[in-house]
Amino acid sequence: MLTPLLAYADRARTLQGAELAQEIARLADPSLPADQVRLALALSQTRQLYDLVRAQELLQRVLANAGAEARPLHPVARLLATRFSEQRRVEDLLDRQNQQLRD
Repeated sequence: MLTPLLAYADRARTLQGAELAQEIARLADPSLPADQVRLALALSQTRQLYDLVRAQELLQRVLANAGAEARPLHPVARLLATRFSEQRRVEDLLDRQNQQLRD
């Protein structure tokens, strides 16, 4: 189950622009935990705060799901959630530094 997700993460990393938007639209309303992780991975590639927040929310849904399909994904969901949280922290810090430079 994790190998296909890792392959997807590698593929999603290369998507840009219209291709990335199409992939996000294709996964628009995921009900399966694996699709929620896939959408989170795709959203993280947009480099937009709103999408990163949405990605974190999707990962929280996976972590809150105690079902048989979600449990094997919990370690990777925790890893991604931690990474995305750190990414947000660094981006917030960078925004504050840029604001200070402008002021």
